[in-house]
Amino acid sequence: MMNNKFNMNEDWIKLENDEIPKGNRYAVSKFIQDDTGTRIFLDNASFAAEIIFDGIPLLVRNSSEDCVRMRTWSYAQEKYDNTFFREDFFFEIKNSSLIDWLIEESYGFYEKEKIKHYCIVANDGFIDILSAFAPKIIISKI
Repeated sequence: MMNNKFNMNEDWIKLENDEIPKGNRYAVSKFIQDDTGTRIFLDNASFAAEIIFDGIPLLVRNSSEDCVRMRTWSYAQEKYDNTFFREDFFFEIKNSSLIDWLIEESYGFYEKEKIKHYCIVANDGFIDILSAFAPKIIISKI
């Protein structure tokens, strides 16, 4: 039986970008990772978004259903409010347990302070990205 009490110290920061329209959930339509970088495409009824990492991030984790990340979903809604994921889809996570895991797995090869944890929350799941560089975001009207 699962313990309903858990210790998570992560802080989810909504990435503010004036170009990203609020209020419509996005679905991942395409994910491309090749020698030009990593590109994640999302869309909804009105807009398309492309998140571009110039290069290969240290880690990309795709959880294809919300139920896989139910603990995280519940935690964020309890910590912030139950509409937390309705307006926005792109977040930076501070105090990331995933970064801690990467540091442990790499035997400290990477410097924790230089890695950022980004998370895309879409209709169809979560995509976590650990990267030493910031992404570019392109929004277009459909």
